[in-house]
Amino acid sequence: MGTADELERSFALLYRRCAADVLRFARRRLTDEDAAWDVVSDTFLTAWRHASRCPDRPEEQLPWLYAIAGNAVRTSQRSRNRRLRLQGRADAMEPPPMSADLADGVAANELIRLALSHVSEVDRELLRLVAWEGLSDSISLAIALGISPSAAAVRLHRARRRLRSQLELLGAEQPEPEITPRPSRSITRSNP
Repeated sequence: MGTADELERSFALLYRRCAADVLRFARRRLTDEDAAWDVVSDTFLTAWRHASRCPDRPEEQLPWLYAIAGNAVRTSQRSRNRRLRLQGRADAMEPPPMSADLADGVAANELIRLALSHVSEVDRELLRLVAWEGLSDSISLAIALGISPSAAAVRLHRARRRLRSQLELLGAEQPEPEITPRPSRSITRSNP
């Protein structure tokens, strides 16, 4: 084995002499032009890595490259077959059932949309995080907003209150809150 410069020169000569033959080899075995060029690249990359195994006699070098190219062609074919099988399985799968998007329902309600346009952008984003993204607990909100959980709870309470006020101003009927009566305790006196 010679110096690094000699190795580079001999490899460059090998490439100039054999690259077209390796490309024809790959084209005869693969239908995709890009895959054929990939085989040429992989072949010469492997040949460079294993330059110490390259035959010295020029008549043996092309068959050696064909052996490497054959492996690259088989790898390319396996990859293509895997892609086709995967695509076939994906095509055979049923699409996931469509689920109702809460955001669509909220956005469809014109009154709520109008009320939301009258609150601050900070309040709107906070309310969107709860209604559309499902971040209903103060810890999740705190993480999304970069604030403490108690601050998130307070901000959410205030944002809901301001939205409710806007809905009232716009004449929206507010649902009656559910009031659960407390059980009555009667005090009975016993007479002696």
